[in-house]
Amino acid sequence: VSQSRYDPHSNRLDSSLILNYFLIIAEFFENDFSVINLLSILKHPVTKIDPQKLAEFEIKNLRKILAKKDLSILDGNFDEIKSSLAAFGKLFDHVHHNLEILIEANIKCAEELSGNSIYELEAAEEFISFISELNSESSSIKSLKINSESYSRLIRNLSSKCKFELKEEDTHPRLHILSSLEARLMNYDMG
Repeated sequence: VSQSRYDPHSNRLDSSLILNYFLIIAEFFENDFSVINLLSILKHPVTKIDPQKLAEFEIKNLRKILAKKDLSILDGNFDEIKSSLAAFGKLFDHVHHNLEILIEANIKCAEELSGNSIYELEAAEEFISFISELNSESSSIKSLKINSESYSRLIRNLSSKCKFELKEEDTHPRLHILSSLEARLMNYDMG
């Protein structure tokens, strides 16, 4: 999966950013409710959340240690996010699940966390085609029982064969990030 790019001025995302969003939701449960993963979900550009409310929440709550498998830290602040995460997280209470069930629940959680706007993003087409390809695979793959703790690794491996990137220009027209060698060889106007 290529490195994720997001341009907040044009609201353009590449599809790897959507796939990474899909995966960090799963990794949150696989990594025993890691504070870092929760913060990654909450700060992700796809998650619909008030930045000021998030900043206050981070200072007051997330700097404390999140108890293992406890979403109560979200009570009163982000109830919708808590219910979406809790519904998907219930699947991780059991060791083995059908791949199809995990994918469907992961998609539903991502949709709810993004305010159902995940499909309106420019890069959603490649992500949708990847998910459609997974769903159209033979019934043996769909009925495959996997350890829920290795779900995100499986999706990451399956998606590694796909190319997720912007179809148009993927750089800002006025921004050039140069390596130190390029910077020495080029004469860019810094004004």
